[in-house]
Amino acid sequence: MSSSPDTPSPLLQAANERLLALRAQLAESRGCPPWALAAPEAGNRPVSAQPESPSPPATAASTEPAGTEPGPSDGDWLAQLAQLPDHLGWHSEAVTQAVRAALARQARERATSPSLPHPSPLTANNPTEPPILPQAVALHPDLAAGLLQSQKARTGRIWLILRQLDIQGRGWLRKNEIDHALTAPDSAWRLCSRRHLRTLLAEGDGLFWHSDGERLWLRSTAKVLKALAAPRVSKRPVLLPGHLLLGRIGAFKAALYGAVHSARDGSPISREALRDLTGASPRTQQAYEKRARVHVEGNVALGPPVTAAETQDMAWQRGRAYFQLRDTGGQYGPAGCCYHAWRLPNRYLGPFPTLGRKRNRRDLRQQGDAGNRRRCYAADARQMVRMMRSREWAGCYWQLPGKRPGIWIYFGGL
Repeated sequence: MSSSPDTPSPLLQAANERLLALRAQLAESRGCPPWALAAPEAGNRPVSAQPESPSPPATAASTEPAGTEPGPSDGDWLAQLAQLPDHLGWHSEAVTQAVRAALARQARERATSPSLPHPSPLTANNPTEPPILPQAVALHPDLAAGLLQSQKARTGRIWLILRQLDIQGRGWLRKNEIDHALTAPDSAWRLCSRRHLRTLLAEGDGLFWHSDGERLWLRSTAKVLKALAAPRVSKRPVLLPGHLLLGRIGAFKAALYGAVHSARDGSPISREALRDLTGASPRTQQAYEKRARVHVEGNVALGPPVTAAETQDMAWQRGRAYFQLRDTGGQYGPAGCCYHAWRLPNRYLGPFPTLGRKRNRRDLRQQGDAGNRRRCYAADARQMVRMMRSREWAGCYWQLPGKRPGIWIYFGGL
């Protein structure tokens, strides 16, 4: 057998000359030398008769080296394909037609299909933007009293904020999302530094949430109330202004104190009972009332007319709160009549609106009215009669409609 290479056919030589001429024209139109258009692949070199070893196919992950010239556009490919002969030699008419049809189809798809945007990074690496700060946040009054009583207002505020950030209601948030929302300088929810946030998250772990390393799972309101052993205040949630969540901690504590009074029915309650309910001393209560703008109203109980036989016993029973009130205008009896009177606990009116009553869950504590073991303040005559028929009745107070506010009529014994 002869080992000499085969001589190229005249058709193959003509095709090579045609390709070289087209390359020279393209290089002249682009203003670059012809060799700059040559690629190291076999498809861009003149075809020779020597067989070549097949090169491994390029993968989708391979990238072009830096500094290479950009390839021809779709229009250039179509122009070159139109000028090519019907075959490239070596009886390759079928292959040439298949390649030409495939390239033309790819060019049409590029022209008609819209350009797709780059895929967004993963949420775990780049957290999404937090939601807009709400104007009002629903707060359960039992929770407000429990946070004050257990001195968990700092971590409880973080729990309330995280519940507002969980707009999808999943019950969990990624830690990087929490860090971005509460510590980023350009965030509308910025609250503290990263170091302080880590401390607060560690303090609230197990009570308000639990962590699995990457996510923070929030506990429900019922479970938090049960863990705090929160006292029973009211069933009506209070609308707390949203900006108070991100203010100073003193203003937030005062808002919690105001939420407790906003949910109550306005019956008098003593300072000692408020201390047991909220854990705040009387002096701290006065500071909270001033800061949260809680309206304080004094109350006086009006007893039976003064008689010489009952004066000493009444003074002994009521102590320093006892005094005698003369009704000069005759609003409660004959004009000029003198009545036994004594000071009652104050009445507090909170600054925040309340929502409608909601059904409490079974695991919430039912403790009765905080501060009053026996309800002894009647809102109307029907309620007063119901109290008088009770076995535990030991006297009640009733505020007459249309009379001076703060004056309560006492019905019962001494």
